[in-house]
Amino acid sequence: MRELLLGMKSGSGSIILTPHYVYLSKTSGLKVGVTRATQIPTRWIDQGAVEAVIIAETPYRGAAG
Repeated sequence: MRELLLGMKSGSGSIILTPHYVYLSKTSGLKVGVTRATQIPTRWIDQGAVEAVIIAETPYRGAAG
């Protein structure tokens, strides 16, 4: 029910309700993204980013946008 209220679909509430970061990364262009705290810097490397900066930290995915 909480996932529904947050407007998200997931098989695991533990992923949704963990801290997330909003970030700006530089790949072939600029990208704004959202990822779990545990996925930094893995997410950036997978996307081929040469630089990245955290813009905001949120307590759960829905607050990140």
